[in-house]
Amino acid sequence: MRILIAEVDPGFRNILRSLVEEAGHQAVIALDGQQALDQHRSHRCDLLITDWQLPRVDGLALSHLIRKHDGESAYTWIILLTARQDQDDLDESSAAGVDDLLPTPVRRHELLRRLKVARRIVQLQQALAAERAELKYANARMAGDLHAAEQAQRALLPHDLHLPAPWNIAWRYRPCQELAGDLLGVERLDEHHLGLHVFDVSGHGVSSAMMAVQVHRHLSVQAGVGSALLEYRPDGPQMIPPAEVARRLNDLFVRPNSSRFVTLAYAILDLRDGSLDLVSCAHPSPLILRADGRIDRHDIESHPLGILPTKSLIITTWRDRLFPGDRLLFTSDGLIEASNLAKEDFTVDRLADVIRHQPDLELALDQALAAVRDWTNGPPADDQTLLLISRA
Repeated sequence: MRILIAEVDPGFRNILRSLVEEAGHQAVIALDGQQALDQHRSHRCDLLITDWQLPRVDGLALSHLIRKHDGESAYTWIILLTARQDQDDLDESSAAGVDDLLPTPVRRHELLRRLKVARRIVQLQQALAAERAELKYANARMAGDLHAAEQAQRALLPHDLHLPAPWNIAWRYRPCQELAGDLLGVERLDEHHLGLHVFDVSGHGVSSAMMAVQVHRHLSVQAGVGSALLEYRPDGPQMIPPAEVARRLNDLFVRPNSSRFVTLAYAILDLRDGSLDLVSCAHPSPLILRADGRIDRHDIESHPLGILPTKSLIITTWRDRLFPGDRLLFTSDGLIEASNLAKEDFTVDRLADVIRHQPDLELALDQALAAVRDWTNGPPADDQTLLLISRA
């Protein structure tokens, strides 16, 4: 160890130096407290042996300043030499950061014994500091990787959406962690049709997010022949009906006895007349908010994807139509099942009530998220996703 000795008396200082070097350590000498502090700051020592009474900066003040200087990056073991032994002195030295009191006059065997103990503790602290540094580095790398993954996931979200009149669209995406199991998409299937989807992979974290990216890929026309939305034929791509889209996804991701599953709501919208073909697989059913204030919903039993063989799936499908003034709302359970302190869910009705009273789509979704945040009085416990399309 590198041991700093702060002692005024030259004879005693030489004795301490000899004993330290006899024990196989490197001795660094300081004639007063300020010199000891300067030595430590320029080249940190593993252990300090200091007299209580020192010129300029006494032993207690020196101990306190070294503790402040070390911070969390290192730890210097401090042995204070003193003839004081009453309780007040012990309490005062402990408060200053002293680890060990060595009575004076110092006995050779006692100092050597204290140095052996100190060496074991210092080595342990150095090992812990090294492990802490490694963990800090690993955490920084992990945080960087999570941020990059988050940015990559967000890049999958809809962008540059320009729909022909009388159609307008808006969406919101609020993960509860860096990475989400929810995703949404808006796909141009052909000149006259949009594919709209919101899905939720069970669980949270990296594994759910990775599966979400895989599911999203198959719900994108950019996947080419890997897309579950289109079938490529010699005469051109053909739209796949929503129920068949669900079956194809299930074939791709089914893992019997797996705890990981996907809930899905998917619709094909005809931009010419507003007709809809919809499917729901254990996902909150899309809502149609009618211009006259009615809310159309289809809460029918269905199965999530990824657990049961496709032939055993119950898939909910229906057809509908958006008329002028109507809106189609997709949501996730992270909103309607968000609970307040009384364990009451926010519910579909509350969500629909907020959205249908705001004519501007963007403001409607912002107000919906704000209402859920006020309801829960805290950060989201689950991913929150909204997709809203209207016919003017």
